[in-house]
Amino acid sequence: MKGNLLVFNEIAVRASPKDVLEQLGYPQGNCLSSSLEAKVRVQITETRPLMEPKGTYLELEVAGQKGFELFSGAEGMVPALATIGPRVEQRARELVNTEQGTAGLIVDAIGTVVVEQAADLLERKIRQDFANAGWNVSRRYAPGYCGWKIEAQARILDCFSDTLGIKLTSSCLMIPEKSLSFVCLLSRVGDFSMIAAKDCRRCKQDACSYRSEPYGTKG
Repeated sequence: MKGNLLVFNEIAVRASPKDVLEQLGYPQGNCLSSSLEAKVRVQITETRPLMEPKGTYLELEVAGQKGFELFSGAEGMVPALATIGPRVEQRARELVNTEQGTAGLIVDAIGTVVVEQAADLLERKIRQDFANAGWNVSRRYAPGYCGWKIEAQARILDCFSDTLGIKLTSSCLMIPEKSLSFVCLLSRVGDFSMIAAKDCRRCKQDACSYRSEPYGTKG
């Protein structure tokens, strides 16, 4: 099973002041500083032209795919990449280097919010496309979470001939930094509580709906 490579060169994203303030550490976006909120709004406007949101995904079999053994219970998987390009993070560094630290932190937060939004929209597209074809579709899993080693970033990029300009460092971090890789899992039958990462005992994400074992239990 191998579907067509789909690339989305324009993903509609929009950073809201509330989301950016939450990323900066203000719950529900509640900020008592009107001057900080004003700075966030200014940076959102100035950063918008720097965003280049893109995404891509591909349908693959799980069986025989090295680096994806964690998900052997699934019938298929959809590796995906999302990025907003390098210019937002470059702008954040420029601001920090010119002693505009607050503005730099705000721009970095904007980049994080927007790339997560791009990944959310790409995941939603995957869910819609494959649900329409009769598949049950899991939430997305990303390397570095749920017991899945960060080195799996390399295995995901290996799936694509067009990686949207994303490259990896020697420690498997992505460049541009405002990029995300993930997989969604596919099944014709059953629920995805049975297609869970197998390291739940070491994961503190209590709210995860795919948890199969309590944190801290002995195997």
